[in-house]
Amino acid sequence: MATTHQPLLDAPKSKRSPCKSLFLLLSLTAIIGLITIVTTRVIHDTSSSSPPLLAQICDRALDRASCRAMVSEVASKDSNQMSGVDLLKVFLEKSKLAIGDVVEMASDVRRRINDRKQQAAIADCLELMDRSMGRIRESVSALNGSAVRFHSDAHTWLSSILTNHVTCQDGLNGLAQSVMEAGLKDLITRARISLAMVVAISPPQDESSGVAYTEGL
Repeated sequence: MATTHQPLLDAPKSKRSPCKSLFLLLSLTAIIGLITIVTTRVIHDTSSSSPPLLAQICDRALDRASCRAMVSEVASKDSNQMSGVDLLKVFLEKSKLAIGDVVEMASDVRRRINDRKQQAAIADCLELMDRSMGRIRESVSALNGSAVRFHSDAHTWLSSILTNHVTCQDGLNGLAQSVMEAGLKDLITRARISLAMVVAISPPQDESSGVAYTEGL
């Protein structure tokens, strides 16, 4: 007689209880909710790390990251209470100090080299730097006015500062170029940022003004 090993009672089929399924569903929902909250907080913290004014004033910059980094260096903790004009003025004063540093560098290099061509190029740079200092003072003065034409004047003078820095850089070679290159690149970046800032804070233009702003080279 053949024997069978079939159990008398079938093994009970595994069956999830409704309570267990509900628990898993609630746990999954809680995890998704937590991830959403954390992600939202990270995005909010990142976006709020730059004050609204700082983000707005760099909105027209070619390189927004560089603009925000440089402007953040001069912005006070209560920059939210500053106007865009005030922030630009502070930035321009900082740019004057940067120009002064490059002037000292150029003067030092000029004493160290004997090549007349390089000396002449440095002399041209020093003259351009002096003009740029004057243009910054004129720009700060013009920004005190609220009319479109005052901001247009500031834009024109800041454009000339950018041109001066680029002209200086293009005229250098040899030791003078290698020593001054980094400083001049910094000045060029600052000039471009100042142009973007004046565009961002300028009053609305009307067609009769004939003013057209650009962010620079």
